[in-house]
Amino acid sequence: MSMWKQASCHSRHAMLYGVLLAVLFPIPSRADDLTARREDALKAGYLVNFIKFVEWPSDSVSDELTVCFIGAAGVRDALASGIETKRAGQHRLAVQAFDAGSSRTGCEVVYVDATAGSSAGEPLPSMLTVSDAADFVRRGGIIELFTEQ
Repeated sequence: MSMWKQASCHSRHAMLYGVLLAVLFPIPSRADDLTARREDALKAGYLVNFIKFVEWPSDSVSDELTVCFIGAAGVRDALASGIETKRAGQHRLAVQAFDAGSSRTGCEVVYVDATAGSSAGEPLPSMLTVSDAADFVRRGGIIELFTEQ
């Protein structure tokens, strides 16, 4: 086999391998990233509005409401952005990240990412729970976010 045919054969294999990798492991596009950030910002906006419309017991809540997140880093980051200007009535908002198995004492609101599933544990009775997980309300959650198709 001539040197030219070998090089041509190797470059075809390399190109085929590259195409195969691109199909099997696609790189998210900027549009996908922008859409995800926009969706996270929208969820954070809804979350703030839900918090504003809850009547928090005056004797059990300090001047700060803590919103705890299990997963959902994008929603957490969107809420944390400019958190110092966000208020629910007289209450300042604070954001905290938790693992699924962690105790959520000190959290008035818990946002559970859909990927956390049932590993999120049981909510405390005085806690507002929000998630984008399917069937979250049926499993005992209070507010379930969903996209209507």
